[in-house]
Amino acid sequence: HFLYPGTGYGGSCFPKDVKALIHTGHENGMDLGVLQAVEAACAGWPAGSLHVEHFAALRPALDAAHEQAFDVELQRTGQVLTVAPDQTLLATLRAANVDLPSDCEEGLCGTCEVRVVAGAIDHRDVVLGRAEREAGTKMMSCCSRARGGRLVVDL
Repeated sequence: HFLYPGTGYGGSCFPKDVKALIHTGHENGMDLGVLQAVEAACAGWPAGSLHVEHFAALRPALDAAHEQAFDVELQRTGQVLTVAPDQTLLATLRAANVDLPSDCEEGLCGTCEVRVVAGAIDHRDVVLGRAEREAGTKMMSCCSRARGGRLVVDL
């Protein structure tokens, strides 16, 4: 995990309290707990003021015992697919011969992004920012799921 402050908030790189958190990070990247503390400390900053890059998934693989199946409607064809608790949307789409590019398959790169037309999303990626998540118009098909029983996607 790496953090890039850019010009930061209010024209300075970081306020003193955030600088103190950053200096507790590791030489070859930042400990996840420290990174989360920095993100929390910067939560009130304007969108885009803090850029964080992740190089490992934050969530473990799907655990079917804790997931719910959901339906996804492909808007262009009207086809409805069921995403099983132990499957990703990306895997379900591939099984139905829907060609969708992907790369990392961990929610890190953004290659498998799909546009969502309807339904609530359980975002599990580290690609989308707060405003994009709140808009609810796109998701990473390799890791994110429906927050409810159905999604409609622009495919």
